[in-house]
Amino acid sequence: HYIYDTQKVTATEALPELPPNTFTTPIRLHEESLGSISILGMYQPSPETKELIETITQRLADHLENLRLSEQTRSRARREQALRQITSAVRGAISAETILRTAAREIGSLLGRNTAIFLAQQTPAQENAPTGE
Repeated sequence: HYIYDTQKVTATEALPELPPNTFTTPIRLHEESLGSISILGMYQPSPETKELIETITQRLADHLENLRLSEQTRSRARREQALRQITSAVRGAISAETILRTAAREIGSLLGRNTAIFLAQQTPAQENAPTGE
């Protein structure tokens, strides 16, 4: 949970208990509750004020959804770029060993991690390769 106010953002394990004179309305998106807006010192707003707060809340939920969709699109584009990069690097390889080493190197480079590829069995190309004996 996070509490956003005009001064700061605070991480919390549980929501704080609010004073009784607080108006709270849920922030909902597709029937899912994202959180709520609480206005201290306003127990029963006028119908016009309540409608204004609910409209603002809905626009806030819509904007949060747009941000989520935008990040999802950027993430998908990054993934597609990574796939194109790895495919391009592997495309010129002439042996299974080179393909697998190149794939491990590219994936590791992309993720910034050491990467290894383990096969459960030999590929047909490895089965026919000289063993050096």
